[in-house]
This record gives sequence, C-alpha cells and structure tokens, in this order.
Amino acid sequence: MIDLNRKTWASLIVGLLFSAVALYLTFVNIPLRELIDYLKIINYWWVIPSLAVAFLSYVFRVWRWQIILLPVKKTGFWSAFHPVMIGFMMSSVFPGRVGEIARPAVFYKKENVEFSKVLATAGIDRIFDAAALLSFFIYILAVVPIDPSLDITFASYHLTPALLDGLWKATLKFSLVLVVVTLLISFSSTRSVFNRIILKTPDM
Repeated sequence: MIDLNRKTWASLIVGLLFSAVALYLTFVNIPLRELIDYLKIINYWWVIPSLAVAFLSYVFRVWRWQIILLPVKKTGFWSAFHPVMIGFMMSSVFPGRVGEIARPAVFYKKENVEFSKVLATAGIDRIFDAAALLSFFIYILAVVPIDPSLDITFASYHLTPALLDGLWKATLKFSLVLVVVTLLISFSSTRSVFNRIILKTPDM
C-alpha cells in the first residue's frame, strides 16, 4: 500500500510539474493584458456549438480509425478512443507531432498487436486528414471572392490575388498527382512495378 501511495504521489507531482511547464511555454510569448481584454468581449455562447462540433469531429475520427484498423484488429469504440485522444493531447503539447507515435504505441500496449501495422494505420488516417484539408483549401480559394486590391505584406512576402490564384491551382495539380499515385499503388500489378523500381534503385 505504501509503494502504491508513493507512486500515486510521484505521478501527481510529475503531472503538476509537467502541466506548469506546458502552461508557461504556452503563455510565455502571449501579452496577458491583451488576452484578458479580448476574453472580456468574447461571445461565450459560441463555445457551446464549438465544443459540440469538436466532440463530433473526434467521434468521427475514432470511427474512421476503427474502420482502418479492421485488417489489423477489430476493436471497440473506447479501445480506439483513448489512444486517439492521448495522441491529440501529446501533439498539442509537444513539438514534432509526437502524438502520431503515441497513438499506435498506446494501442500496441493495450491490445498487444504489431506496432508497425498500427503505425501504418495511423499514417493512413493522417493521409485522409491531409486530403480533406487540401480539398477545403482548394474549394475556398477557388470559390470565395477575393478583393482585387488585396495586397498584404509580411516580411518579404506579398499576398496578392494573383498569388492566391496560382496557389490554389498549384495545390490542385499536386493533389491530383497524389490521387493518381495512390490509385496506382492500390493495384497489385502497378504496385509490383513500383517495388521493382525501388529495388533496382541502389544499383543505378
């Protein structure tokens, strides 16, 4: 019992220290007076629908990951929910998207499945996220009207309508290339061609 209490206190102290350091790093470069003034004029009624949308997005992500995990292991909602939320938490606190490794690591520890396979499913999950973001980005730049007189200067960059027009077109071309490559590697015949090319590359 004594050892358990010591572990509990140690975990609590480490957690508090970690939270204090994380809060400090979060707010160290933020002008607190301006933040407080801004918090006074916020319409907090928007917090309720925002939280609801955020919660539903997490639920959708968990369902999607459950489907992606099916070839590896059929898992319940909560078994997938906990690793997903831990991963998002760690990605929010630590740099370098550490949560992308934490999610499969937590699932591997709880479900005792091969780590590399779970890591691959997490990678596929992020590809879907990237595809969705690229789609929204292209749609917004293509549809939303842009002021012809727009000219925003940031350091040595100038944000102009011509730049935004070229940006969404270039993003669209890049996305189409990704889609074509993804479709090609989805078929065993074309995938074997890629494999042969990769295997022969060191000899070139």
